[in-house]
Amino acid sequence: MIIDKPNRWVFLFIFLMVMVVLVIGITRGKRPKKIETMETVSIGDLTQRIEDLHLIHFRREDVDWELAAQNAIIRNGEKDASIQELDITYVTKGGTRVRLLAAKGGYSISKNIFSVEEDGGVDIKVGQGITIKSDNLIWSGDKKEIHSQGKIQIIGEKFILEGEDLVANVDDGVYEINKNIKATVWP
Repeated sequence: MIIDKPNRWVFLFIFLMVMVVLVIGITRGKRPKKIETMETVSIGDLTQRIEDLHLIHFRREDVDWELAAQNAIIRNGEKDASIQELDITYVTKGGTRVRLLAAKGGYSISKNIFSVEEDGGVDIKVGQGITIKSDNLIWSGDKKEIHSQGKIQIIGEKFILEGEDLVANVDDGVYEINKNIKATVWP
């Protein structure tokens, strides 16, 4: 069968239409389904509450410090969290565990700083039966330092050391009391 020029265009047109219908028929079942979208709705002053919090901060593969708390509350627009029943365990470079215990405190998320201000509310257990008691402190997770402007008591098995203005480098194990130092030692 010989196809002349005008018939060739008709044949080509019919061939292309059949191919288009065939392609549409094959791909029809493979089309992505319509995705439903939702509007974003502001619900005002959103507060996030985390119950039974356990946070682990790593230094490379090793645990740097751990935070356990009854709960943490982060209010909308704030960069700090309020924490209840705070228990921070820091592992020094030498492997000693230092624990900071308080009924409540705060955590600056952007600065990685914990702060506590409470009457008789902070215990720092530094090992070997030694506990540091303070009404306030600031603990820098990045610098591994503890600062307290208030009264301090360091209690050991056979001594009590009292004073004010504590500066401590937890990794080095150096704890300094800078004002009004008084020691009681017994045999």
